[in-house]
Amino acid sequence: MAHTEERTKKQNKKNAIAAEVFETDDKTQPSDPSTEEKEDEEEETSLPDIKEVKSKMEKALQTMEDNFRRIRGAEPTTELFEVIPVRAYGSYAPLNSIGQVVITSPSLVTVTCFDPSISSAVRDAIRDAGYNFNPRTDDDNGTVLVPIPRVSQETRMQIVKALKSKAEKCRIHIRNVRKKYLVVVNLGKQGKLDGVGKDDAFRCLKELDAVTHEVIDVLNKGIEEKEEKIMNV
Repeated sequence: MAHTEERTKKQNKKNAIAAEVFETDDKTQPSDPSTEEKEDEEEETSLPDIKEVKSKMEKALQTMEDNFRRIRGAEPTTELFEVIPVRAYGSYAPLNSIGQVVITSPSLVTVTCFDPSISSAVRDAIRDAGYNFNPRTDDDNGTVLVPIPRVSQETRMQIVKALKSKAEKCRIHIRNVRKKYLVVVNLGKQGKLDGVGKDDAFRCLKELDAVTHEVIDVLNKGIEEKEEKIMNV
């Protein structure tokens, strides 16, 4: 009975990690709304540059794609380990700057530390990264061996659920970028922008819609591919 309760607690912990898997990238969102407000005021006098619009949308997309690569699927990937922060030489550094990650097999990852003396720090960082890994050091050559446990079906479903939730937030962000620029486009359509013809405004609207669909299509494709990798056994 006690064994069953302990196993349930461990599974719940895994699911909690999965549900929060995308929350870390929220800090990458703009922290100074006043800057965007000033930009809005400047852009209200002319039609938007579609290249600039696409660039802003792609920033949100890039954040999502970076997170996709760090989500664990049925098999391990090097991206899962490379950005793990390691305490070394008095500060933190990403794992890929102090060691080489190699996928030895679907059930084993090997990390070769450039400096064997920090192998224990690398081991501890991987252990505490929240992936339920139990790494061990090889004292003979300073490498860290990471056995990869099988991901349960329930946990993978939780990861996919969290992925879709965060992806929807990204879609909303992209659509909000469109909405911001749509204000000035509508002014042009109504003939309320000096030096801007209605035909130009309608053309800009088509370009604005096209680039929005393009970026969201890329996002949707990325979600489908990642979901397939996560659920693949």
